[in-house]
Amino acid sequence: MFSKCDCRGRQLGVGYAGLADAYSLLVDYGLMHPAEGFRQAKAAAQRAIALDPDLAEPHASLAFIRGIYEWQWDDAELLSITPSPSTQAMPQRITGWEPTTMPVLGRMDDANAEMSIARQLDPLSSIIQESSAYTLMLGGEYEAAIAGYREILTFDPSFYKAYTSMGRAYIQMGDYQAALAMLQKGRSLAGTSRIFWQLWVRPTRCSVTGRRARGSLLELERLAQVKYVPAVCFVVIHIGLGETGRAFDWLEEGCNRRESQVSKIRVHPLYEPLRGEPRLRRC
Repeated sequence: MFSKCDCRGRQLGVGYAGLADAYSLLVDYGLMHPAEGFRQAKAAAQRAIALDPDLAEPHASLAFIRGIYEWQWDDAELLSITPSPSTQAMPQRITGWEPTTMPVLGRMDDANAEMSIARQLDPLSSIIQESSAYTLMLGGEYEAAIAGYREILTFDPSFYKAYTSMGRAYIQMGDYQAALAMLQKGRSLAGTSRIFWQLWVRPTRCSVTGRRARGSLLELERLAQVKYVPAVCFVVIHIGLGETGRAFDWLEEGCNRRESQVSKIRVHPLYEPLRGEPRLRRC
């Protein structure tokens, strides 16, 4: 049995772990600079552990930070299972470690298996469902990914990432009209969030996007003067314009910022045009 003091410490620890995850998601959604957001996320997670070292949630939060920002993959996996996570913490552990790190290491089957467990434990979590479909998309299973994104809309039709992520999958399938429709819908729901920007004009083979690429690039540049805009937004647009040199310049900037999307350059299909470049082989 816990004393009243122990119970309060545990409750506060869970609260600080939730705060850590909130900061991490702000960064992951492109709404906060990684250096600032993950600094605060790590401090909150460490505070939670100090309050209750046996609490699973903050260890999962630290695993997310170690993998997605610090790029310490082995440490991230160890943190995600130490101490042994409770059933309640399992979805958080899975959304922290598996989809962000396992695919980077080429462990797609492991990532999909763990995401299946997460969906069973929390079937109405839009974030878990989107992460699961995203993992499928990274593995080239585009139709399955789209089905997963559409499932989100049955219980959370205002979740903009379902639309923008679906647009990303449609781009890979070559269905640019469907992609644009999904991205436009996501844009209407997301405002100036990062996700729709980096996918908005990528395929120059689509006639309507070639004209929009330059305009969107200028708009992003103006936006970057007053707020944080992830470097990967510029990377993807320059890829679409065939400007690989500028894409790599921004890719290096993304590495300097430790943006999570950069770590997926060897597995994310959007970056396929860069994979034969000598500059990537030197990374």
